[in-house]
Amino acid sequence: MGTQQVSSPFSAEETQKIQQLRSACSGILNADQNDDYYLIRWLRARNMDLGKAEEMLRKSMKWRKDNEVDGIMDREEVPMKYRRIFPTGVFGRDIDDDVVIFIPYGRYCHKLVIGPEGMETTLRYHIIWMETMESLVRKAEKETGKKGLRLVELVDFDQYAYKEMMYSQGREFLIKTNKVADENYPELMKSMIIINAPKIFSMLFGLIKPFMSKETISKISIIGGDEQIWKKELMTKLVPENVPERWGGTRKGTDEYCSQNPEVWLDTTVPLSYFTSDDKVHNFTTQKIAAGDKFVVEIPVDISKYPEGTLPNLIWKFRVETHDISFSISCKALSIMNDDNKSESAASSTSASEESIVNVERRVDSKEGIQEGKSTIYTSGLYTLLFDNRYSYTRSKTVHYSVKVDAETQVDVSDNNP
Repeated sequence: MGTQQVSSPFSAEETQKIQQLRSACSGILNADQNDDYYLIRWLRARNMDLGKAEEMLRKSMKWRKDNEVDGIMDREEVPMKYRRIFPTGVFGRDIDDDVVIFIPYGRYCHKLVIGPEGMETTLRYHIIWMETMESLVRKAEKETGKKGLRLVELVDFDQYAYKEMMYSQGREFLIKTNKVADENYPELMKSMIIINAPKIFSMLFGLIKPFMSKETISKISIIGGDEQIWKKELMTKLVPENVPERWGGTRKGTDEYCSQNPEVWLDTTVPLSYFTSDDKVHNFTTQKIAAGDKFVVEIPVDISKYPEGTLPNLIWKFRVETHDISFSISCKALSIMNDDNKSESAASSTSASEESIVNVERRVDSKEGIQEGKSTIYTSGLYTLLFDNRYSYTRSKTVHYSVKVDAETQVDVSDNNP
């Protein structure tokens, strides 16, 4: 009885050229790279041309050395605030066990990162992201026992704005990151599915298409904005229980986006305001502020009312409808002692105290969307949220806001405007 032969996943030509590429580049590959499934990616990216594949691989290894890419995830990290501006969803695996990532590209604002950090640092963050994507695939391979897994990239252009396309540094970043992916992470992407593509998408695609390889372009499928159509099509490719309800799946969370689930959003949470500005969702109160006027929300807090060992948090969020508004938070810490030497409510004290800044005054533009924050309260006192429009002589402003102390304690602020 003969020995049963296990079929190879590679053709005879592929097997031969994998061995030849390994031999030619043996001195520059580490243990993980000296793998058939890794080497075949370079050959396929160059249509099985051994000479071109070797040239590409050598250039990439030099790029990795010059940019100190090996070990970058252990040495460096992307600041949390930027991970929340550019969140990445991980929607489990597709029906073939390839890793599904979700990119809410239409909500990305490159100016908020490139502006303060510069192009070089932002590109560095992207390299960390690419290495993270590689690690997600390697992890899936270990968990499934399958080799040669890749990425399925689901890209949502919902809310994509013309001003984002016109931001020249944003376009430059997109072109440069595509070049990094094509030249250094070949065949990592299995497919890209674009949903909610707006009318101006054709203009954007036309700008970057000349910088994309034919292989990459061939993997892109574009679905318009008909929600019923793209949800139905996605569920033929993805596993519903891995996908949040907003995108057609059955995965449940605190909201339809699973915004507070770090397993979904690559080890972080995403503010709900990132996905929706619906006033009802955020329990906003609306206030119109006349030109040259201000609006004040006062929150008295007595920390002695909270269980020993715990401290309350002042949690706030707001948006301004048009133009801008100046916003700040201050605290007047009060000495609150009664005759029994016990703490009283901050609101009942009339003693004078020094005012401190909790949130530095900043002019917030309506284009920045919902602003939100949380401050731990260490001192009993009167906390004042100031929406200041006194610098505007002709324009009234409308703000939508919500304020509470702690997750459980809702604060009624409707009558607090002096």
